[in-house]
Amino acid sequence: MKRFRHQLLLLAFVLVGNENILFAQLEANNGYFGNYAGVSFASGEPVALLDGALNTSEGVATISNSSGLLLFYIDGQTIWNRNHQIMSNGTGLWGHSSSTQSGVVVKKPGNNTLYYVFTMDQVATGGIHGVSYSIVDKNLGGGLGAVTIKNIEIVSNSNCTEKITAVKHANGMDIWVITHGWNNNQFLAFLVTNSGINTTPIISNTGQIHLMRVCLLTQIVNNFLITNYLKPLLVLFFIQIFSYKSYPSYTAFGEASFSCEFGSA
Repeated sequence: MKRFRHQLLLLAFVLVGNENILFAQLEANNGYFGNYAGVSFASGEPVALLDGALNTSEGVATISNSSGLLLFYIDGQTIWNRNHQIMSNGTGLWGHSSSTQSGVVVKKPGNNTLYYVFTMDQVATGGIHGVSYSIVDKNLGGGLGAVTIKNIEIVSNSNCTEKITAVKHANGMDIWVITHGWNNNQFLAFLVTNSGINTTPIISNTGQIHLMRVCLLTQIVNNFLITNYLKPLLVLFFIQIFSYKSYPSYTAFGEASFSCEFGSA
């Protein structure tokens, strides 16, 4: 959906925001997005980064280590290492340059070496993949990382919208990776533990039926902002997030939305 280029900076900061919630330390210190643009929060204030290799009009994800040093970043199709070079085996991922949220990066719980890279294909007009994951070992490639497993599909294109996010489990260790189905009101939450990814999702039915696939999902503490293209902005309030029992309610705002953002003092 290239005509929404004016939304790109907003989308990039939504992804950075997701990472800030997911990680308690400095893994979200850096972000790369747009046309070779980037930002660092290492000083406590946003500082422009001009060294990025990424050139895309929509979704991105960036991950740093617990000390705030850049590890790698993605546009859904390619992974660049901390030297802004393409990572070993880091091309041909099943994301897309026109996917609203083309990826999210999650460190394997209890492991300081392995990272799951979840990608989302462009599904609005002609994509053939859905949600997939690949694995990066950051210690390979001379410490610059390498992709060891690539493109394992866990949600088919027929049940996808272009939204994905991640949030820590209530146990403080595991992670939920969350996406949304198409032509239904299903949230699909995949549990990531130190044993790997449970590819059978917990399904929560709530909110609007998503008939349009160009959407955005971002998490705010215990709540979620979700857009459904040309539908009102939806705020979901969860008493218990994606455990085996959840009791969500929702409130809609406005007449139409494509993207969303949040902030805190």
